[in-house]
Amino acid sequence: MKKGSAPLPKKAKPLNQPSGSVIQNTPPARAFRVSIDSATVRQIAHLARIGVAEQQLPALAAELNGVLDFVGQLAAADIGAVEPLAHPLDETLSLRDDVVSSIDQRDAFMRLAPDAQSGLYLVPKVIE
Repeated sequence: MKKGSAPLPKKAKPLNQPSGSVIQNTPPARAFRVSIDSATVRQIAHLARIGVAEQQLPALAAELNGVLDFVGQLAAADIGAVEPLAHPLDETLSLRDDVVSSIDQRDAFMRLAPDAQSGLYLVPKVIE
């Protein structure tokens, strides 16, 4: 390891949980507090190529800090007993018979086209 460099983080071990099981040993959320100041907002605006007036920087910093506080509240929520799901509604698709439900109107639509030939719509060439 080079002098002054931080050690690499250890890779997370995969969870060998059966499908649909509830993960019981969820580690508690790490409490974190990130504070954004006007200089950070200025840098973010520069990276995003967004023009932000100097007098708007403190208000944007306060707004972003509010968002980060909310994320911290979400991270602190105990979700250890929550079962993962793919969709919030447990519904199944209803199946219908595979039958024709509308009449063939191809000829009527072809008559409406400005130019059609052999069942195809003819359009002007736009790329040369």
